[in-house]
Amino acid sequence: MIWTFPVSAKARSFCEDIAEEMQNHFGISEKEAVDRINSFWSRNDLTDDLDIVYHESTEFWAYEMYSDNQSWWTISKEEIIPRKYKAT
Repeated sequence: MIWTFPVSAKARSFCEDIAEEMQNHFGISEKEAVDRINSFWSRNDLTDDLDIVYHESTEFWAYEMYSDNQSWWTISKEEIIPRKYKAT
């Protein structure tokens, strides 16, 4: 998997886990999951292993990056509206 933003080894693994969560929960391809992560965190630098992103789970980030719903945690998975996706 290729990340378009700076990552540490910890962040690389974390992002891979997020991609896997998206694939498992939403049935999307690895490419789409990676594209969504790269788009969502395009302006981030995840080289600090104490970054605040680690305060949330990979499952949280998978839903946050996939869902276009403001409060996705209050609805069923079937009600989630995916963010617009443009393949890169």
